[in-house]
Amino acid sequence: FFCAAPSVYRLPHRHCRWALRHYHDTAETPRAHATHRHTDRHTATPPQRHCPINCRHGGGGGGGGGVDTAALQTSIPLHSLTDTAAHLAQHFEGKFDLFYQSLASVSLEVDFELVAFINDDCFTQGIKPEDFAIPETSARFMAYPLLKTVSLDVLEVRLRVVKHLNEQLKTAMPLIDLRQASVPGSLGHALCKCCALVWLQAKLDVWSRAMQSSTSGGGAGEISVNRLWATAQYDRKSGSDRVLLKTIFGQIFSRVNSRPPRELRIQAQDRAWRVQFVGEGSIDAGGPYRESLSDMVKELHMPHVHLLLPCANRKAEQEGFVDGMTGIHSMDKYVPNPSKTKPLHLQMYGFIGKLLGLGMRTNAALPFHLPSIVYKKILGHPVYPRDLKYIDKFLVDYLDGVAGAPDDATMTAELFSDIYGDRAFVTKSIDGREIELAP
Repeated sequence: FFCAAPSVYRLPHRHCRWALRHYHDTAETPRAHATHRHTDRHTATPPQRHCPINCRHGGGGGGGGGVDTAALQTSIPLHSLTDTAAHLAQHFEGKFDLFYQSLASVSLEVDFELVAFINDDCFTQGIKPEDFAIPETSARFMAYPLLKTVSLDVLEVRLRVVKHLNEQLKTAMPLIDLRQASVPGSLGHALCKCCALVWLQAKLDVWSRAMQSSTSGGGAGEISVNRLWATAQYDRKSGSDRVLLKTIFGQIFSRVNSRPPRELRIQAQDRAWRVQFVGEGSIDAGGPYRESLSDMVKELHMPHVHLLLPCANRKAEQEGFVDGMTGIHSMDKYVPNPSKTKPLHLQMYGFIGKLLGLGMRTNAALPFHLPSIVYKKILGHPVYPRDLKYIDKFLVDYLDGVAGAPDDATMTAELFSDIYGDRAFVTKSIDGREIELAP
């Protein structure tokens, strides 16, 4: 089922009967199934039920009423695909074609956004996703623009498909080897490609079991950190290796990174190390350890460290170019410094990854300001133009303008030359270096 899940969202018309089978009431008894089979095959006309598809929200054809989900559950018999197709063709009498057209036009991104809305709404209301129902109006979709482009009737049907998928995954997910996520054709790869369709709580359950089963260490022991030494580096802008190693991040990196990673695979309530702050007389009962984590992450966003740099959107805000930033909420994001490529720097980036993993294992809210494009590259997820827009809106708008110029009726050769003619085939990287573009 899951291998075929991506194709459910753009089914050919001949396969619509397969998708609609999943709307059937799964609580119906086998005897009821047999009744459907007997009735539909051996009677001249199908059972007369009222049509469940009457669009109350303007989608799917017909007038008045809405998708009668109760009728929809019982109107699709679970028998042969041929009989089901014939039954649908006669039962819906033309309305189904109109409804199918609007249903087939829904993109996978709409389903992703629907599941994101369900997860957020269930968290706010304290309910289970299985109990979620589509709102009566689209007013609650303010933060979900794609959902506003689809009628509520269609969203109700998409909700049933997603609910059925998650119901099947309850028993299937423990049997899927997620270590094969990077192996095309495997179930793990298929699941990770569509992970945005899975309820958040279902993913958290899998995550919790994985964390518990992989626990193997008791921490890296006691380490000493000189915070006064680290503070003295704040005024130094060089970002040299010597400055890096004197920061709190550099001191803990030097003492912990060389140890086996399994020592950091601790229980959620444990500490990865015990901290002794030099000259401060601290006793680590948990507070100094948490301070060391937050201080490290805060340091990584400071100018003298240079491992993370403010994104282009943040620089534009700092320089006063905020008029074009409407709707962009990630002007506080930082990205890795592309010029830090020495072995020491790469090891430090690896240690940042260990800190991210440590924060997830122990439920520690570490104040990283990384954009979605960084997390997606770590997880192996596809990156979209909107991810780039979150760190460099002006670049994406510029590229969109160039790409859309041929379709712009008002764009002339002279106007295009005036707007884009002075652009050279070079660009500046986030660290200020001039980079020649590939031909």
